[in-house]
Amino acid sequence: MMAFRFGQAVRLPPKRNSIFPCQVDHRGRVYPVPPLMNPQSDHIGRARIEFCRRQAAGKRGAYWLAIHLANCYWKKEESVL
Repeated sequence: MMAFRFGQAVRLPPKRNSIFPCQVDHRGRVYPVPPLMNPQSDHIGRARIEFCRRQAAGKRGAYWLAIHLANCYWKKEESVL
C-alpha cells in the first residue's frame, strides 16, 4: 500500500493548489473521491499532499530538525516536592 501511495505522490503535479473530486451526501457532508491520498486521509496521505513540492531546508534546517526531534522524545523527570 505504501509503495502505491508513493508512486501516486511522484505523479502529483508540483503545484500547491490541487483539486480533489468530492461527493456530497444527502446530509450535506463532503467526502473526497480518491481513497488513498486526499486532504481527509491519514497522516501519511496528508503529508504527501502538503509536502509535494521539494524544498531545501536552508541554512538552519538541520538545527530546527534537531530541536523538533528533541522536543518529541525528551521526557521531563518529575520531581517529588
